[in-house]
This record gives sequence, C-alpha cells and structure tokens, in this order.
Amino acid sequence: MGNLTFQITPDSNKDSESIQMGRDLKLSCHVNYTWYQNAVLIYNSDSLIVLRSDPDMAPGTSSLEIVDMKFRDQATYSCVANFPGSTVPELRVLSVREGGTADLVCLVDGKPRPPVLWSRADKDLAMPTGEWAVETRDGRLRLINVTRDLMGAYRCQTAPYNGLNIKPRQAQVQLNVQCE
Repeated sequence: MGNLTFQITPDSNKDSESIQMGRDLKLSCHVNYTWYQNAVLIYNSDSLIVLRSDPDMAPGTSSLEIVDMKFRDQATYSCVANFPGSTVPELRVLSVREGGTADLVCLVDGKPRPPVLWSRADKDLAMPTGEWAVETRDGRLRLINVTRDLMGAYRCQTAPYNGLNIKPRQAQVQLNVQCE
C-alpha cells in the first residue's frame, strides 16, 4: 500500500502526517461559535439563549433561541466561527535609518499557517511595489532602501485559507524612518 499526506485543518491536536492506505484516520474540528446581534456580541439573557450544542440539531451545532420574540428583536443575527490558534499579536514600533532595510514581522499561527496580507493603514497610500496589498506566506515584509515616503503605519491581517472564510485578525506596525 502507498502513503498519502493529509493536510489536517484546522485540527490543533494533530500535525500534518503521512498515513498508510488501508488504515483508519480520525479527524476532529474544534470551533468556538460567537453569536452577534447587529454586530454586537450576544450574551445569554431571559430573551436570548445561546446553546453551544443544541440537542435538537445535528451534533456540534450551536443555536440561538429568541424567547417570546418582539418587534425590538428585529436585527441582523450572525454566527461567527473562531478557530483556536489563529491569532495576530500586537506589533511594535520599528525605527530604521533612511536608506536601510526594514523587516516588518506579523507572527501568526494556525493550521495551516494562514497567509498574511500587508497594506498601508492609510488607505490612500499604496505599498512600495505600487500594489494596494502584498501577500506573504511567512508574515514577513521586507522594505529595502527605506525612504521617508515609506514612514507610517502598516496593517497586517490574516487572509482566508483552504477555502475557510474565517474572521480576519489584524494588527499594525508603525515604521519610523530616521533621516540622515
């Protein structure tokens, strides 16, 4: 029998692995659900009840029950899946001499590691390449021969991966250029 390699996503308990054909493979998916009403986090109350595992639905299904619905309950309700381990930590201020090299780092984790999209925090400014966003696989953005024009805030955010439309996480790094 041959081997196949499986990319196990987003199972935080297993690494990607090769398994022998004919063997059993058990996968798990650990997802936390967060319910929102008009983009505001919902907490359990007398009129709104969140069930993490509703026994009346398929296993692992979360539900939101609106008790004795009233006109005031008219809203947009959404359920957002949060995958453990897909975080972006806060980044620091980076100072570089004019003409030098700046390495902006956005450390992310996840399985697999999601790509990172870099952009200028000021939406009217393009990246040094002329594009509005640059995607990196390792979360590192290298700026060579830095000029004053590149000074400012840069935003990094996780991008959807493996077809999963996860809630993006983002952070910013401030690049200061010290003039010669």
